[in-house]
Order: sequence, then C-alpha cells, then structure tokens
Amino acid sequence: MRVSESDLACELERGHFSKRLVFLRDDIREVRLERPDNHHMIAGAVIGGAAGLAIGVLASARSVDPESRSADPAFGALLGTAIGAGVGRAIHQHGSVLYQRK
Repeated sequence: MRVSESDLACELERGHFSKRLVFLRDDIREVRLERPDNHHMIAGAVIGGAAGLAIGVLASARSVDPESRSADPAFGALLGTAIGAGVGRAIHQHGSVLYQRK
C-alpha cells in the first residue's frame, strides 16, 4: 500500500478478512515478488496424473480381469492427480528480490 523511508505498509486479505500491517524498515530483511501458489498445484496435478496413469497402465497389463484393465489406468490417473496437486500446493518458491538490507 505504501512505502516510505521509515516503514512499509501492506494489506493482508484472506477471503472476507482484511488487515493492515505496518513493518518498520529496520525490521525488514528483504522484500520479494511472490508467485501465485496455484501455479505449482497445477503442475503437480499434471505430473502426478501422468505418473499415475503410467503406473495404472503397467498394473493393468498384468491383469486378466477386463474391468481391472480399464479401471486401473483411470484410478491411477485420478489418484496421481490428487497426490500431485497436494504436493504441488505444498511447494512454495520465492520470487525475485525487490529489496535486501545490507
């Protein structure tokens, strides 16, 4: 919201909740540009879904049951997508440094 020589003012918004935060310049070590968290969740879902599908195809190749041959890849892809999205959501990478105290 505001930057001065003495402090940095931000507004934290979480759903219907909003709070103004003021940080003194001496308390700030660095300021970074953050990336959206859902970026990693989508990538994790795609990678997990592909891995789950591959495992499901390998598992269905050994089965003689026709229902299992079609259900294993679908279940593997669904389970892999859910796990991959969860892992991707937990991963958080910081963006570029805008300010760093020396």
